[in-house]
Amino acid sequence: MRFLILPLLIIFNLYGNDLKNQQTNLYINSISIGIGKIKSNNAQRVSVQKNLKKEIFLSDYLKLKGYFDLALNRFDFNEKNIYELSLTPVFKYDLNLSNNFTPYIFGGIGVGYLSSTKADGKVYSTHFQFEDRLGIGIKKDKIDFQLGFYHISNASIQTPNDGIDMVLLNFMYSF
Repeated sequence: MRFLILPLLIIFNLYGNDLKNQQTNLYINSISIGIGKIKSNNAQRVSVQKNLKKEIFLSDYLKLKGYFDLALNRFDFNEKNIYELSLTPVFKYDLNLSNNFTPYIFGGIGVGYLSSTKADGKVYSTHFQFEDRLGIGIKKDKIDFQLGFYHISNASIQTPNDGIDMVLLNFMYSF
């Protein structure tokens, strides 16, 4: 839990004055925290998002949006913890069926950097990794809940390529 508190305090400290003054040109549009599972091990995630400028309206009920997600992940393996810093463009299809809740699906492919290339008998070969994600979410006003599957690997740039697969529950707050 201490892992999540420090980055959140830094984010609020950096952007606190902008939020108080109601300025709309923030460098970030939302923050999120998440918890996940990698087989029998835990994962935590803290991230900030910046929305893409354009939305594409596919119909009255369906629109395509996107954001950049800058995240710090911590994977609690038995031997030691591994950290990953990642940047991923994420696209989401909003299904606007009502004014109360907006369900959506999301996906993205980005890049990451692992702090170590070995843990729990697995070898990730390179610090440089790709991060793929796919999931579902629901939004109400400024609050999002997401459930996603994340795959982190080096895309066979170098072998062995064991990779990390996790399921993550994410809570996002938009400004």
